[in-house]
Amino acid sequence: MNKVLKILLALAVMGIMVSPAMASTSQGIVQQVFKDEPVVVAELVTSRGFKISSSGYFGLWRQATSATTWPTLTISYEMSYDDVDANYATPAGASAIATDSTTESIVISTLSPTPMAWIRFKVQGALGNSSESTLTMYMFNQED
Repeated sequence: MNKVLKILLALAVMGIMVSPAMASTSQGIVQQVFKDEPVVVAELVTSRGFKISSSGYFGLWRQATSATTWPTLTISYEMSYDDVDANYATPAGASAIATDSTTESIVISTLSPTPMAWIRFKVQGALGNSSESTLTMYMFNQED
């Protein structure tokens, strides 16, 4: 079973239906942050911005894969009051989601961002990552 099908099946079991880019359900919104994004060497990758001002609870689903080694990743986020690149900044306090994560297992985590309207994610691979290391990540926005 391919990775996308496994993701959609897991989400369906939780009562959330999703299209690859974004879906809105009675349980909230699911948005694709990264899809098989290469995370090689020490390259820093930045996602697009996501508007989160109408949601109260957030979660992340992520899985890193590699054919030869467990990819090592550092994942963090930045926030802004608008979606202008120059206005994104790391919020005061911790913005790290994962530091030196070395698993190919699916990881689901809670995200508690600062109350701002926009969020974007950054992922950085490590020097030991092989050339086929990738990350797939979804964000869940839940309303009260």
